[in-house]
Amino acid sequence: MSPSKKPPRILNATMEARRPEGAGVQPDNRWNDLEEKIRLAEADYEDACRQTRTGEKRKKETKEEIEDLEEAKRDHLVCSALLKGVSRFDRLNPQKLIQLIAGFSIMTPEQLGWDTSMKIYRFHSDEDPAHADVKPSYEVATQFQDQLQVNQSRYEIHWVIDVEEAGNTEQYVTVSTVSAIRSAEICSRATIVFEVIKFKERRDPKRTYALKRYWRPIHADDAELHPTEGAIYKQFDDRLAINGDEVRPKRPKHALASHDIMVNGIPDDTLESIRRGLTSERHKKAIAPLDPLILETDPDAENRLDKEPTARLQTAPREPVNRCHTQILMPMGIVIKLFSSLYELICCLIDCIAGHQEAHDVFFTLHRDVSSGNLLIFHSLDGDGTTFGRLIDYDHAKQARSAKLVRDPKEPLSDDQLATMRSIFQVLFPLQQLEVNKDVLNEACTWLQNPLTAANYILAVVAQYFPDIAPKSIVDITKLAWKIPDPHRKWPDWQARRARSTVERTGTLPYMSAEVIQGDYIVPKGNVEMPSFAHEAIHDLESFLWVLVRICLTRQGPGINAYRDELIEESPKYAPDIAATVQKYFQTEDSSALSHAKASVMKRPMEFENIINHFHPYFNPLKDLVLSRLYSEFFDIHECILGLLKNIRPSLKDLTENDAAREIDRRKKLEQKRLATFSPKRAETPSSSSAGPGLD
Repeated sequence: MSPSKKPPRILNATMEARRPEGAGVQPDNRWNDLEEKIRLAEADYEDACRQTRTGEKRKKETKEEIEDLEEAKRDHLVCSALLKGVSRFDRLNPQKLIQLIAGFSIMTPEQLGWDTSMKIYRFHSDEDPAHADVKPSYEVATQFQDQLQVNQSRYEIHWVIDVEEAGNTEQYVTVSTVSAIRSAEICSRATIVFEVIKFKERRDPKRTYALKRYWRPIHADDAELHPTEGAIYKQFDDRLAINGDEVRPKRPKHALASHDIMVNGIPDDTLESIRRGLTSERHKKAIAPLDPLILETDPDAENRLDKEPTARLQTAPREPVNRCHTQILMPMGIVIKLFSSLYELICCLIDCIAGHQEAHDVFFTLHRDVSSGNLLIFHSLDGDGTTFGRLIDYDHAKQARSAKLVRDPKEPLSDDQLATMRSIFQVLFPLQQLEVNKDVLNEACTWLQNPLTAANYILAVVAQYFPDIAPKSIVDITKLAWKIPDPHRKWPDWQARRARSTVERTGTLPYMSAEVIQGDYIVPKGNVEMPSFAHEAIHDLESFLWVLVRICLTRQGPGINAYRDELIEESPKYAPDIAATVQKYFQTEDSSALSHAKASVMKRPMEFENIINHFHPYFNPLKDLVLSRLYSEFFDIHECILGLLKNIRPSLKDLTENDAAREIDRRKKLEQKRLATFSPKRAETPSSSSAGPGLD
């Protein structure tokens, strides 16, 4: 088929190539299939050539088929190159194609996309410690296949990784992969977490660490409002260094090292280092400047509402988020679902919420992604086996530039004003005949100014959270769980940081507040005019609640392998009603349905009893605690929840739990196993592990 029969096509005309290089194009199934078809067609053509004139038509058809297949193979090669960052190749210009292939052959591993800060380590029990078998992954994959399976599970490969600490490079080697579920998602942070030890101490390590590697968004517009996770941890650790002697149990730093990964002295980022400025038409800047709220809000929000339709993410043209390859070295923790006792579970929740409050009140920092994977149990530095809880993963956090006074001091209501307020109650709600305490009236009027508005708000709260209140009951500060806050206390001002749409809320879907998913306030309102919606501390505290609820619904005791039998379909104990509850509130992929279910619970707290009734009997001591959580006031949220948790803690300390010792022993054995990974004689320990996905 001659070139004149088909005009040249420019593939992907919306792309602009700014460099001749591209990543290597490897043969794949499609390529091999085309080559096989060409081979068969060529054999058919040669057979036709050996025949008489009756084979001329067949020769012509076979030759055209071969040309079409060759053209398809060229197009496939060019398209593969385009996917790697090269565009505008004329399929009929072989000189450019040869230039591309030659370019691949002279590019360095860094240019081809390999991360040269990490290499594969193949352990040999008789190795010379001074000559360890450490090779780049591309060399291992091509030259040492007899010793390393290329398709080996990512949870089993050991990596030697360079970490910058105080100006020096320290090497760490992985002993397990803690989390790699989203490590291959190229449109998000692609986070991967390893458990590591110091490479030079691998024969006799003292402790393990957690090494988190991910692609953090770069906020060129205002780095002060978008500090890196490492910068946030430095703020926490600087304060810990000052007050550390007063904190018990004694705690390690949040981050032992934090830095961007460098390639040839240049930060490894997606825009300059990888794409070299390559962009596409649909991501170009709008001609007119966008509203500041849209530019500033949550440019790092990457649609954490899992599995939403991609089309909903492209409602407005905007630049792609530039991301920088970053790593953080931290102490090694234990996910909270592997608690050893109810007492440890509640103590760690108290520590995590107290840490959240300190970040919020002292540093004006809001976490925004509270989930079960971000609440960890750590061993203290006291060496006595005590543990504490810590909230981690502040890579979605936001900081406020300013704060405002929580309340404006105001003179108490006069007797005449109090009488007016009480008359309002009698007119609006004559049947209840509620006796509202003077302190409640004063507090409501301090916030809401207008007596009628204040009265409506109080009644909305009572109707919302205390629908069964008896007539003539006294409504006081204690019943409403209100506290009179410090008049000098300041609250972060998030109103200039609204998210641009409900699609781009930040959080982990199963634990997100219904208000955050919907992007609007749900309860209570009364006749109060609410400000524009913003993700606030109360929403993170609701996420803490959902973490605890999911643990109570899905676990049947402490430690590993405690996934509830009633949720396993193959189990004779399988309970469809319990499984349906878990599905409804935690496992649905429909964010709208999840938001509706959670909002319904928040609007009608009595519905929450249906969830609590499905708790495993092991968690019966926590039922009243969880139910009482449903009501709390906006500014007192931390104190309210911490008070509830601290009140129940003493009653849990003396509970007899036979499984607690088993879990503590398991932790010790697992740690010993990790530390013995590269010992000359590997330790033989039970193969229990918390790494990787599973039901445990």
